Amino acid sequence: MKNTPMNRGINFFEKQDKITLDYFIIADPITLKEIHLEQPFEQGRGFIAAYLGKIRLIDNLDMS
Repeated sequence: MKNTPMNRGINFFEKQDKITLDYFIIADPITLKEIHLEQPFEQGRGFIAAYLGKIRLIDNLDMS
């Protein structure tokens, strides 16, 4: 598995006992279409959802 931002994020959540990853994607900040990381990109926004027990947490951040 390559050491990409996506894989590092997924690996982090796999090691957590109390947090379950629902999804983690990187998307174009304007179109919101998922960016496939095999292709170079200049701008990206990370979108994540995870469960902490019964609570669903969602967030996004600039990945540029």
